[in-house]
Amino acid sequence: MAEEGFQPDIVAYSACLDGLIKIQEVDQALKLFQDMCAQEREPNAITYSTLINGLCNAGRPDDALVLWNEMGRKGCTPSSIAYMAFIHGLSNCGRPNEALVYLREMEEREMKPDTYVYVALLSAFLVDSNPPLAFEILQEMVDKGKFPDLHDKNHISVRNAILKLSEDARTCSSIKNLLAKGSIPSASLSVTGIKDGDGAAI
Repeated sequence: MAEEGFQPDIVAYSACLDGLIKIQEVDQALKLFQDMCAQEREPNAITYSTLINGLCNAGRPDDALVLWNEMGRKGCTPSSIAYMAFIHGLSNCGRPNEALVYLREMEEREMKPDTYVYVALLSAFLVDSNPPLAFEILQEMVDKGKFPDLHDKNHISVRNAILKLSEDARTCSSIKNLLAKGSIPSASLSVTGIKDGDGAAI
């Protein structure tokens, strides 16, 4: 574009970056980002968020973190969508403790995470062999009304997580207490195989 005398604005650059990310050309997207900065086109929060999400999806959380910090230094305030994408990306990259820090930061800014974010953290803490923290996330989902219903695509992931938590000595009794209080809809767990104190399926 520039060779033909057309100087792309930030909107055009952002659209190109998004296209490259969607076809998983992350390195090409980073090169374009560098070219954009060299042309004195200041990236905005959308530009940063697009790249950060792409880097996380490509399994490059350290590079994503560098851009996240740069975004803050340049005064670009991340939106709730940017936060959720970053938290989800860190969770998927096996960095749930860092993801939790940004969840709390997001909440401090009075932004509300959706169920998708909580489920990503819940699953990540289980993969990280940390059932107690996974249960804390589950409890938070229940308390904040983020527990997915039967028709939510996240429901199966949460159901499987509850089964794993019910099998761990550190969280088993807590799960049963939630069920006993009706905090978790028992109908949604009818096939999990969780047992009560007498060995009967709940």
